[in-house]
Amino acid sequence: MYAGATVGAWYPITPSTSLMDAFKGFCERYRVDAETGERNFAILQAEDELAAVGMVLGASWNGARASRRPAGPGFR
Repeated sequence: MYAGATVGAWYPITPSTSLMDAFKGFCERYRVDAETGERNFAILQAEDELAAVGMVLGASWNGARASRRPAGPGFR
């Protein structure tokens, strides 16, 4: 599932919204502890693309597998 990612950051615009919705669905199904009900993932909505990159960098520096969803047709 998305290379083991537990953190996703995004700026809400097409096509990233549909990707994040799918990621959220998978996380709610597979990244919740069965015994405690604790969620083992984080989904962060950023105010712009640069903020999303910063969130992903911070999460990865702290040991999480994180990914950012692209928000437009430009360079990815």
